[in-house]
Amino acid sequence: MKGITFTIVTHKAQSLNYGETIGNVSTLKKLTMGSEHKKLITYVSDKALKYDIKRIGKKNGWTLMDQTVVNIIKNCVENIQNSKGDFNFDSFYRKMVKTFEEFDLFGGMFADIGGVYSDKKNKKMDINDQQVKVEIDTTKLQRTAPVRITNAYSISEFVYDSNLLNDIDAYNRYIKYTAGEKKQTLAYSDEHTSYYTYTVVIDLDKISAIEKTDGTIQYESVFDENNQEERDKKKNRIKSLLEIIFLNLNREIRGRIENLTPIFVIGGIYDKKHPFFHNAIRFFDTGNGLLVKGEDIDKVIDIHSLTKADTFIFHCNEVIFDKNYSDNKLTTKDKLNDIITDIMSKF
Repeated sequence: MKGITFTIVTHKAQSLNYGETIGNVSTLKKLTMGSEHKKLITYVSDKALKYDIKRIGKKNGWTLMDQTVVNIIKNCVENIQNSKGDFNFDSFYRKMVKTFEEFDLFGGMFADIGGVYSDKKNKKMDINDQQVKVEIDTTKLQRTAPVRITNAYSISEFVYDSNLLNDIDAYNRYIKYTAGEKKQTLAYSDEHTSYYTYTVVIDLDKISAIEKTDGTIQYESVFDENNQEERDKKKNRIKSLLEIIFLNLNREIRGRIENLTPIFVIGGIYDKKHPFFHNAIRFFDTGNGLLVKGEDIDKVIDIHSLTKADTFIFHCNEVIFDKNYSDNKLTTKDKLNDIITDIMSKF
């Protein structure tokens, strides 16, 4: 099966990902980019983006991993004899992928399962009212992520804007009484507003499937391929993920909610699972909108021999091109919903 990849530029958003707070000082995550002409940018980590995707997914009905994972681990212990049992890894992967959208789409690992044991030293679990010794190789309790997301990088440079703030209203009403403070402490934080760009790559072979190695790598669906309702579960998970990213993604941070839906998208469904457009297109904030280097789009398409049938582009009115890209090489989408519909129609 093929893979989906797309590069996004979000709406302008403010101060999306702070690092460590030292005292009353909060600093944004930053990187230095470039060689000759270095510039400092801010970024949102891939973990922060996934956190918000999963947060919205949970509101939309996703099941995220929680303490019930302990029960799944215990239920995968088989062949119990003389207070010893075997762990069925195949059963573990199937149950985890079927139960948790989070594990299916973003994978996970369990380096330490000491909390599952009632006797950690002797590797014993309480199963069916008896202590059973179970040896589990935790290096095998992991799933690589079928959905890969890069960090989101700011288009504009960070120029050390900052904010000295307090909440004098709250201080006068209750903080000076509850905290016993004689005076209010000021807090300092970095501030940066920018467009952000990131890339997503989805390995369709791995979604709702487990890896089977028989000399060659093969993927076996955890759902019944002979049952239409079961088959649709995989499609629905992919559709739900795309809807979150394209239509609903936002970030809740420090009392604000920032819109991370796209103003620009380019990508498609390809035989190769590769981030073709990541770091390959130059974007600039003109102050009045987003400037895109159209010639970069043509170069990527020509270098990788991408086809119009497979490649789509979407952009809002605030996006302009310094040079018209060859639109005969791309399928232009007027609405983000059209991208989702087109992708899902190819399954």
